[in-house]
Amino acid sequence: MSEVNALEAIERVRRAISGTRAPAVEVAVDLKALEGEGGAVRRVGVVAVPGTDDVSHVDLELRTAASLAALRGAFGEGEELPQVHWDEPRSLFFQLPSVAVIAQLVPGDEESVRMLSLRRDA
Repeated sequence: MSEVNALEAIERVRRAISGTRAPAVEVAVDLKALEGEGGAVRRVGVVAVPGTDDVSHVDLELRTAASLAALRGAFGEGEELPQVHWDEPRSLFFQLPSVAVIAQLVPGDEESVRMLSLRRDA
């Protein structure tokens, strides 16, 4: 597999979970290829809507942190989400067509993102 950067991984997930309702198992098999050596993604997690096989969201753990500037350049400023607990990392929300991207900032380096969640908003 060729190296995939974080923005390419986001786009691949967005295409996989928008529009058609592919079963979560099929989406997981397809997206597991993103975990290849040298790519930006360390781990992919696909979560189904409880009681169904529809994809609820996809979590991406990045191998190396992506810059917040690159995400903002691709998706706009985003909106900071409220923190529920004082010690949790800050998160930003980006609304894309049919998909929401939630980026968790790296504690102590709030210009970098290592965890992303893409939620289906169909």
